[in-house]
Amino acid sequence: MYLRIEIDVMARLNHPFLVNLNYSFQTPHAAFMVLDLVSGGDLEHFQRRFKAAPPTEEMLRFMCAQLVAGLCYMHRADIIHRDIKPPNVLIDDEGNLRITDFGLSLVLLPDEVLYDRTGTKPYMAPELHLASKSGKCGYSFAVDWCATRPSQ
Repeated sequence: MYLRIEIDVMARLNHPFLVNLNYSFQTPHAAFMVLDLVSGGDLEHFQRRFKAAPPTEEMLRFMCAQLVAGLCYMHRADIIHRDIKPPNVLIDDEGNLRITDFGLSLVLLPDEVLYDRTGTKPYMAPELHLASKSGKCGYSFAVDWCATRPSQ
């Protein structure tokens, strides 16, 4: 079921700052997704590589702009990611950021509220940690804008 949701979500999206689904197919025994090849590593590796000599402010602004553009595109397409974290942001051969791993993503209507707790705990927005239908604490697209850094 999760694979079907991921394929459906990715089929709705096509953007230069996302890892895009080119096509998918299945056999009686397996499902296949053909995605963009992004071979520059992930943001977590990038952070470790530049620990001693940080990147320039200009480079970081450029990367932030790409991440914002990708998330804004997803939200305009009514897609919530729910698992934004450094390992889910890849860097392509040209140095551009590409959001990936849409396994927890959903189509979400603009006024819809979610109550399930999902994501990677150290990176989850506070709303995700506190989500509860009985407590009337739900969340929406804003959770994609919060990715805290786990303690080292």
